[in-house]
Amino acid sequence: MWCAHGSFPLHRLGTVQTTFVPGLLQTPDYIRHLVTGGPGRDKLAAIAGTSFTADELVDSTGPNYEAVSLPSQSPVDFDDAAAPVDLTYTVEATDPESGFYKGTLVLAGPQGQTVSTDFAVQFDALGTTECGPDSPNWGSNDIICAVPVAIPPGSAAGTWSVSQLKLTNAAGAVANYRKLALDPITLTQNAVLSASGFSMTPSVVDNWVNQQNLTVTMTPAGAQGGIASVTVDTTPWCYDGTTNQPAVAADGTLSVTVRMFQGPSSKSCQVTGIAIVDGAGDVAAYGSANNGPALNLVSTQLPDTAPTLLSAALGTTSVVHGDSQADTLTMNVSSIAGIDQSTYSIYDSDGSWAGASASKNYNPVVTGGTITLSVYPGSLAPGTYTIALGLNDANQLGTGYGAPNGVNTPMPGGPLQFTVTAS
Repeated sequence: MWCAHGSFPLHRLGTVQTTFVPGLLQTPDYIRHLVTGGPGRDKLAAIAGTSFTADELVDSTGPNYEAVSLPSQSPVDFDDAAAPVDLTYTVEATDPESGFYKGTLVLAGPQGQTVSTDFAVQFDALGTTECGPDSPNWGSNDIICAVPVAIPPGSAAGTWSVSQLKLTNAAGAVANYRKLALDPITLTQNAVLSASGFSMTPSVVDNWVNQQNLTVTMTPAGAQGGIASVTVDTTPWCYDGTTNQPAVAADGTLSVTVRMFQGPSSKSCQVTGIAIVDGAGDVAAYGSANNGPALNLVSTQLPDTAPTLLSAALGTTSVVHGDSQADTLTMNVSSIAGIDQSTYSIYDSDGSWAGASASKNYNPVVTGGTITLSVYPGSLAPGTYTIALGLNDANQLGTGYGAPNGVNTPMPGGPLQFTVTAS
């Protein structure tokens, strides 16, 4: 959430009178040489011991703030019944003349309660700057500060927002921005609106090929004016979001949908936070993302097993040597993650590889049914041959079938063989 500052006051440069004593001027070596070792030596001696005054420009306008924000997509409803609520605000401050130096951020809530946090620029020997934790910058004329804020447990329930920013530049000029209402959050102790009986089903999900819907169920209590919205936060690899006006069943429960992505990388989906808002604006917040105890709502991906060959057959089992026609090898297969490649190798009657093999890729992957390979047996010398097959899935599991040396699984229905005749 980025909140842009609506007005940008122009910086004013005031003047002060400063007294300079020539003998005390600090100058670079090369300029001092020109003055004291050249024609300027006599002139400098003539004014030695005198002084003069000059108007010096001074920055009299404090810094601007360009934006104040909380992390994008972060929760905004928090349970502060038992633990402090730790937030990190991002403040972008600009001061083109003197540079930003320090500031104070004030968060205001109900009953006149406030939390104030100071922040300041730190310089290192290389000229880089830091303003708050993990906030590298270069210079201080336009700087982004990370401002940690800790709201004590048991603070007043309701809306809290950034109400004041006091910014000071390196020249000591101050800009005080009051009566703000930036980046609001809501605190609750779940005292008015609450919920219980949280669950998520199914607990095991076959999402290898297609994304799947999960159902999150709960029972609200104390709602006024119905339930306005339910927001669910999750770990990566599942889709969270807000459901508006969810229906409440006759038994008092309500359910919302979470979508778990598909593929080998989507191993689990965990609900990290749930925020419920009723028709009167009361809020209940649960889960670690909302500063409460973990909900322990997890669905995991169905474990993969190696692909299975159920049957295999050739279109013909006898071919004349020199016949260039392809024969179709048909396989009936089953796979959880989906078969993305099949292979074959041909062995002669001695069990030696006959020099013939091929593979075929499948996109989309195949979870079950029939797949085919083209075989060219007529190119082989006359004799009897055995075909070995291989199946590989999208999770990099594989199974081999029918090799005559017995190193893999026997071919379903017996050896898959064909004969090449001389004529």
